[in-house]
Amino acid sequence: MARTYRGIKTLERHGKLKLLEWSMKKEFDECIILWHIAMDICYHKDPSNQSNQNESKRIVSWNVSNYMIYLLTQQPSMLQIGYGKTRFEATCTVAKKILKVKEKLEEKRARHLLEQKTEDSGGNSVEDDKETGVSVLFDGCKLARELQKLDERIKWPLMSETWMEMLGYAAIHCDSYQHARALSRGGELLTHLWLLMAQLGVVEEHKMQQFQSASV
Repeated sequence: MARTYRGIKTLERHGKLKLLEWSMKKEFDECIILWHIAMDICYHKDPSNQSNQNESKRIVSWNVSNYMIYLLTQQPSMLQIGYGKTRFEATCTVAKKILKVKEKLEEKRARHLLEQKTEDSGGNSVEDDKETGVSVLFDGCKLARELQKLDERIKWPLMSETWMEMLGYAAIHCDSYQHARALSRGGELLTHLWLLMAQLGVVEEHKMQQFQSASV
């Protein structure tokens, strides 16, 4: 399951596959960015509530989402994707132009982005950074609007579980050599998760053999 799915099973389990499946049919780096945008908007629109049973799910979503963006931009070799950093930078450039410097408070920025209309820019080519940024940003805003419509009892459990499923997918698809390199530097969360998955029998035997050879 971890090798095949990167959020689809969570959406299916919560009965939202038909509504949100489109967001999982992108390239993996694009999925990470648009789900990060949506999470950021929802996080700052929903006030913190320590007594709320969903608060821990909200915090998990925030932490895992930021960690995945860290991997995307700082450790791209571990995610086995080529243009993630380019997409992310292009999206940030477009977001800054839309928000401008006057939008300093997180809640105001979230509200402003939620009000953005989804547009089909046709920008799926990494050669055109501007169009790429517009496309991903508006898809993230569209996803945020759809998530904000969900019942509070579903929204944050769905988001946190989706992020955990994507994290597991990233761990299992990371090259064994990259895991070994990360471990030599002290280890990444992604590598520790992968080792745990290996203990549970999720990792293929030949992958573990490659890891052991690279670790010597």
